[in-house]
Amino acid sequence: MELRGLDKVPFDSNFDAEIERLSIVADIDTEELNDMDINEFKDFSKQYSWYKQPPSLKFKQVINGLHFKSWYTLGEFIDLNYLFENEAENFDKILTILYRKSNHDEWSNRVFEPLIFDLDERKQLFSHVCINDCFGAVVEFVKFKENFHKTYENLFNPIIESSEVEELELDPEDIKAEEEEKKLSAFSWERLIYDLCGGDITKVDQMTDLPVILVFNMLSMKKTYGI
Repeated sequence: MELRGLDKVPFDSNFDAEIERLSIVADIDTEELNDMDINEFKDFSKQYSWYKQPPSLKFKQVINGLHFKSWYTLGEFIDLNYLFENEAENFDKILTILYRKSNHDEWSNRVFEPLIFDLDERKQLFSHVCINDCFGAVVEFVKFKENFHKTYENLFNPIIESSEVEELELDPEDIKAEEEEKKLSAFSWERLIYDLCGGDITKVDQMTDLPVILVFNMLSMKKTYGI
């Protein structure tokens, strides 16, 4: 994921970018790479040409004794959405939510541990995991997230940009209301939980432990029938 983080770094040239990437992949100092003559550098870079290939989408269901979790509670879904705001930096934390300790109940159903552990501590289990073993798991969640947004798009209120506000020729009070909505949108998930709890914050854990699809099915029903 260090490599993906370099996509946002402005390099003076493509060669400088290649040097930085090779230093990460080969675990070698950039100065050593810069000191190589052109032929030596070409031979060296060929040994690591594999890193330019996209990771496999096939992933392991079990990594370090942790099982892949393909369904999410409201709380897990919210946490993953926040972590995806900086996917490259939070990649290992994302994996700690996707892969969990689990057991079987008396009816042989797989039961996963609750999300009550320290992500910073747990992420150490993924520090040396091969990207080909886990990248597909992250892609799987991205697909879930995209389908989720399409399914419940009527529940996700779009933010109206200032240019759109001008085109709608709203009066000053409407414009002020839209600006307030923009400010509140930064806390949209928190507002959702607050509303679901009826303002009773003692019920937060109870709500966030519910399956996210169940929660949004109920919200969709309420909106459709005006309940």
